[in-house]
Amino acid sequence: MTAVQPNFTTPVTIQPDKLNNFCRRFELAKIKLSELEPIVQKTEETHTLAGVRVGIDAFHVSPRFLRSLMSLFDFTEKIFKYFTPDELFERIIKRHEDKPVQVCIDQKEKAILAVTGSDNHLFPLEKVVDAVQQNEKLHTVRYRPKSGLLEAVIDLPNQWNMRGDSAYQGRMRFSTPVDCWGESRLTLGTIREICSNGAVVTKDVYASKVIVEKEHGTHLRHLLETFRNDRAFAAMQKRLQEARTIQVSAAEYLKASQLFLLHGGYAAEQIVAHLEEFAGYPEQQYRCDSFENIPPARRRDLPVNLSLLNMLNMISEIMTHHQQEDGSDLENFYTALMTKKTDLEDVYTIHQPVKDLFFNDLLLEA
Repeated sequence: MTAVQPNFTTPVTIQPDKLNNFCRRFELAKIKLSELEPIVQKTEETHTLAGVRVGIDAFHVSPRFLRSLMSLFDFTEKIFKYFTPDELFERIIKRHEDKPVQVCIDQKEKAILAVTGSDNHLFPLEKVVDAVQQNEKLHTVRYRPKSGLLEAVIDLPNQWNMRGDSAYQGRMRFSTPVDCWGESRLTLGTIREICSNGAVVTKDVYASKVIVEKEHGTHLRHLLETFRNDRAFAAMQKRLQEARTIQVSAAEYLKASQLFLLHGGYAAEQIVAHLEEFAGYPEQQYRCDSFENIPPARRRDLPVNLSLLNMLNMISEIMTHHQQEDGSDLENFYTALMTKKTDLEDVYTIHQPVKDLFFNDLLLEA
């Protein structure tokens, strides 16, 4: 096992003509549980699972390996407070020694990803690659090591313009786990095209599970070529139009600030400073040091001088240009704002121009 740590976090963009080589790096192997031998790094105080040996080969273990092992054998990370990794493996193997399991090996990174039941099966990765490569509307393909997902982003014919804001383009994202732990999904979303500086901001909102019945690839290829959901895009357009006049609460403002600090990367503090400026420094207006000092129930009743649309656009901008890792907290917050009633909806209205939110000074520092 090499000393170089593999990439388990940073997303990677893949050129469509390189996809075949990409998918060959992942190997699914069916083995007996007893063939997994833990490699434990020991100090005086700690015992850490540094890797796993399968036969004569040694591999790093990804966070997905541990999480999938916990799911498969129904234990939590707290168990490591009481047992060392080698003790844990010994106990599991003693009970399930001959249990057949499936492991996914990333040959490029020399790492084991998820471990699943031997009958766990998804659409073959090479068939996914074939269907994606043949799609004429394919925009980008990314691999997200943290979630184990191969994602294909495809342009859809849904388009609209919002006066005083921007043009919007509908998109679909097909994702499937390379290690067979999880589900294949279709997610609908939009990009906000800001023509004056070429920036493109994207965000997914609606998701559904994909069940592909035939392994030869025709079904999946046809699905990706013909899938449409005009009602969902009409709902997105309506929500964005409504968001222009919806005023956010101090609670929503505070949550956005906290998430920007968590997911804004190198520019997190500057991003929060922009948010404060856009909202007219609301904590100063309410004469408090921080909204954290105000009871949560009271925060939801306090209006902030910021429209929901400007907050949504800012979240999208940060996620597109500054977020280095998957940030499910920020994604979930955006989705909640788009799909659920906000704190002050139908209570206060606001009229302010849509912010451009280019953040050119921050982009130059990337």
